[in-house]
Amino acid sequence: MPAQHDDDTIRNLIQSAEARLERAETYDTKTRPELTCEDAQQAAELALKALIKARRGVYKRTHEIEHLLETLEELGEIVPAAVESAKELTDYGGAERYEFITGNAEAPALETVADAVRAARETFAWCTTRIRALSQDR
Repeated sequence: MPAQHDDDTIRNLIQSAEARLERAETYDTKTRPELTCEDAQQAAELALKALIKARRGVYKRTHEIEHLLETLEELGEIVPAAVESAKELTDYGGAERYEFITGNAEAPALETVADAVRAARETFAWCTTRIRALSQDR
């Protein structure tokens, strides 16, 4: 029973990550850039949590991408440099995101939004590739 629960959790996390990534990738000038960055952050976070679960690890409730990457390294994963760049997304998932929403911080520039989406896309792709590889090994 626990294995099925883990599989369901992994699938749900990946589906949620994919939905957030798809929404981030549809960014246009009518969309608030901080919301697109938040979607990118959530896509990366959820994908990383799915991979931790697939590695039979435990993740704490956090929006800190760096912590999730460290957890994966402790579980034996070698994190690619392109995925390491996702650490920069943490500001868009934590309490800091409210600074953007309330106008107390400058909204991300267009190139920052593109970088956020790219980091999320690369993180999602790496995580799903690793999850598939791990499921084939079982």
